[in-house]
Amino acid sequence: MNQYRGYEEIPYGQQHEQQYYQQSQHPEVHPYKEQQNQQQWYVPPLSYDSFTLRPAGRFAAGLCYVGFWMTGLLFLIFQNKKRLVRFHAIQSLLFFGAVNVMYIVLINIIQASIPFVSAFAIFLFVVMNIIAVVAWFVGLINAFSGKYTKLPLVGDIAEQYINRDATLK
Repeated sequence: MNQYRGYEEIPYGQQHEQQYYQQSQHPEVHPYKEQQNQQQWYVPPLSYDSFTLRPAGRFAAGLCYVGFWMTGLLFLIFQNKKRLVRFHAIQSLLFFGAVNVMYIVLINIIQASIPFVSAFAIFLFVVMNIIAVVAWFVGLINAFSGKYTKLPLVGDIAEQYINRDATLK
């Protein structure tokens, strides 16, 4: 009866008579003992110092847009070392801060119930929401990609701020 012997070197075309497995007849090497001869990779132990609360540059830049102007402000205050993070934090703060101020103005106009002015304010509110969502996605995707993509109106201001800041250091 034939029994599979793995990767034994058998000349081509020959077949060996194989026996049923019996531990006393075949003293085999334990497979884990064979693995001891293989190269093992060194993994440094985890320590408290290896974890930080400061995310990497692209990740932090992307997080500047997650909470609109509030996270932009937080990252500008607490994580202002990297140029990419500062740029996106300032841009998020300025753009979504301006959008928030416009929301307040438009909501007050809508609540005033002036016939044609309120209808126009509702239209502007919808258009501004569409622009804000598109700008949010563009900023979020480009920040996570590590790109300096300027949003309309505030991108130049953010760029001037980080360039001015770079010349002072």
